[in-house]
Amino acid sequence: MLQADSFEHLIECPLIASPTLQHHEYQAQGIPFHVWVQGECDPDWPRLLQDFAAFSEEQLSLFDSFPVADYHFLNQILPYSHYHGVEHTNSTVITLGPAQLLMTDVLYKELLGVSCHELFHTWNIKSIRPAELLPYNYTQEQYFRTCYIAEGITTYYGEYLLARSGVRTAEQYFHELNTVLRKHYEDDGRFNLSLADASVDLWLDGYKNGVPDRKVSVYHKGALVALLLDLALRQLSKHQRSLDDVLRRLWLEFGQPGVGYTEDDYIRLVEEVAGRPMRQYFDSFIYGTAPLEEPLTKALHFVGCTLLQEENVSAAEGVFGFKTILKNERTEVTNISPHSPAAAALTVDDEIIAVNGQRVQMNLQVLLNSGAPSYEVSVFRQSRLLTVLLVAEPSKRFWPKITVEKRPDATPEQQVSFRQWLKQDF
Repeated sequence: MLQADSFEHLIECPLIASPTLQHHEYQAQGIPFHVWVQGECDPDWPRLLQDFAAFSEEQLSLFDSFPVADYHFLNQILPYSHYHGVEHTNSTVITLGPAQLLMTDVLYKELLGVSCHELFHTWNIKSIRPAELLPYNYTQEQYFRTCYIAEGITTYYGEYLLARSGVRTAEQYFHELNTVLRKHYEDDGRFNLSLADASVDLWLDGYKNGVPDRKVSVYHKGALVALLLDLALRQLSKHQRSLDDVLRRLWLEFGQPGVGYTEDDYIRLVEEVAGRPMRQYFDSFIYGTAPLEEPLTKALHFVGCTLLQEENVSAAEGVFGFKTILKNERTEVTNISPHSPAAAALTVDDEIIAVNGQRVQMNLQVLLNSGAPSYEVSVFRQSRLLTVLLVAEPSKRFWPKITVEKRPDATPEQQVSFRQWLKQDF
């Protein structure tokens, strides 16, 4: 018989009942971890258990202790494309798909990323909680301004610890980091809303953009400012202290005794670990909308890397400022950069039919790449056929490609610093 100690215990302990449920177990520092898989898939169990044990060990070493006696990864591997994960007290429910592709590079890396992320939540949000969430009120929304800690830091560590534990190579880690950079720089909401304010907004529209170009992601920008802070703390202390120390302090002072932390508590801990005032960091990147390019470039220089900015080679995106997607061979507009030529002519969900009278058949980039100053674009908009004029602005470019790269001229000292940060050779 299963019996819950309380209502919270009941809803915080999800389960799967199925005659086709697969199960394996591994241990990390003597703690049992269970991996459950429901779905028509054939996991490579030796590889999976080795990778899971590696990132579990790395997390346990970071915090020195674990909030619960055991842990369960509850995986629902679906026959169609899907991605989601939710943290619980001693488990996570993860949904991924399509099942046939589980052990391919594309989907397996997602399984590793979301699993490492959700395990980190066992400390950061399930135990280390904002004061506003203690006790949790299930009858109404619980607004708080520190989701950049709960989700932003977790997003950073979810990928970073996979590299630090040797599960990912440095190149694979940079690939994931560059995905976060791309998503951040495609979002013009970064100019308009601070991370602290976006934390509150998360309750209002979840993962969706809400009002276009007015919301910043606590996941993407939150991860980047966590990276910035980690490297800043390492540089100030010559790697004697890092964001790890802030998290350990949060765990010891708030998580273990079950006391909620405030914004001021987090600022205090960061400044104590840094050994100096850090108000400029908070005012600029947490409570303000200052751009990240220059500070990230300087921080990455410390570990022999740089923030590389290149022009977007797509004519639609780089020259005219709009993105499209192919749906059943139909080309539909999905995103438009404010103040771009596309903003004056197109709208999201337009179906692009032709350019200068030539039918669009997976050839949009070719048709827009002739170098002409303007193009007549035929679109279906809410079932009406319209022709609009796209006029290029030679002095403007949109959505540049911004990536983290190793510097070819990195000094021996910087290469040593890279190894101390990532636990991998430069």
